[in-house]
Amino acid sequence: MKRLSFAVFALVLSSPVLCQVTAEIYCFRSGDGDAKAFELRTYYDPGARWQGAAVKYRGSKLPITLVLEKTESVVLDEGRPHEWTSFWLEVFGGKVTGRYQMTSQGAMIYAMSYTNLRNQNKTSFHFDSGVSATLEAGCQW
Repeated sequence: MKRLSFAVFALVLSSPVLCQVTAEIYCFRSGDGDAKAFELRTYYDPGARWQGAAVKYRGSKLPITLVLEKTESVVLDEGRPHEWTSFWLEVFGGKVTGRYQMTSQGAMIYAMSYTNLRNQNKTSFHFDSGVSATLEAGCQW
């Protein structure tokens, strides 16, 4: 019975139908003189209806986990893609420490901001399409 259970479990884990995670990477920079930069990696599994993300700041070795708080959709013009705003909570040291807000329409990202929840400082970022990025290597600053 244990062998049969293990075989069924292994089959379920190896099934591509059950796990169709797609991943994307985006590179952002702040506009200030300090020029903070980070990469955002998003993950989505439509079968499980699950989304996750992480940010990794330039020069940092470890990513910071993000949890999707909510998404909002607005129809600006019939026949055009919806405008989507995603709100991500930053989880660091077991606590929610910040909030990222990204607004996009189709393939265009119009706004990205980070709010530090401790002091309410807000930093705006812009999508940097000139930076080469791959899932394997990340953003090549």
